[in-house]
Amino acid sequence: ELKKVAVTSKLNLNKSRIGQSNFRSQVLRYWRTCAVTGCSVLSVLKASHIKPWANSLPHEQLDTFNGLLLIANLDALFDCGLISFSDEGAIQISSKLDKNQYEFLGVNLDQKLRKVNTAHLPYLKYHRAHVFVDSIRS
Repeated sequence: ELKKVAVTSKLNLNKSRIGQSNFRSQVLRYWRTCAVTGCSVLSVLKASHIKPWANSLPHEQLDTFNGLLLIANLDALFDCGLISFSDEGAIQISSKLDKNQYEFLGVNLDQKLRKVNTAHLPYLKYHRAHVFVDSIRS
């Protein structure tokens, strides 16, 4: 008697982001720790594009200043536009999150980027205008 065997994997052909590992290395070198919390556990830090890769010109995709090093929860919130940052680095929280939700996710209104270079500003402006979902604090 033949038994059916479940298929648990498949061959995938994916488009690779050329330069992505170099981008992460550059962002790690610039920030060293989470850009907001200062967390230094490298395995939980994500090199996040401020202006998304898909919307960036080739030189922007690899620009260190188009990157933030963020802990996983902040990275996820930033990527989907539930948080952003002002030109001064102050966190902005979407009105789509109520106080209980953002506090549960480890976010508070006192958080900010530890430093902001003028080269970050066009990318932050883009994120606020095109990714961020309406703010409760400017």
